[in-house]
Amino acid sequence: MQIIVTGRHVELTQPIEQYAIKKCDHLEKFRDHVQSIELVLDKVHVDFEVEAKVEVPHHPTIVGKSSQDDLYAAIDQAVDKVERQLHDWKEKIQSHK
Repeated sequence: MQIIVTGRHVELTQPIEQYAIKKCDHLEKFRDHVQSIELVLDKVHVDFEVEAKVEVPHHPTIVGKSSQDDLYAAIDQAVDKVERQLHDWKEKIQSHK
């Protein structure tokens, strides 16, 4: 599972990048279905926007977005949104078998 973290208008320090990767590692339980995860961290005015994109086979890209005044909270919220969508998608697949 490939994890890519990029920053736009944000200095991507090592602690921020490590935190984002650690948070994405929580999605390891979906590793059989996830091809890659991309986190884009952006600073817009006073808020931080985080967009998490998850590539899964045979399905459109799963996207979770968050806007917070705290970068770490924005990362948490975006990854949590993606995790919820992955869980729903996995349940849907299993119910169709």
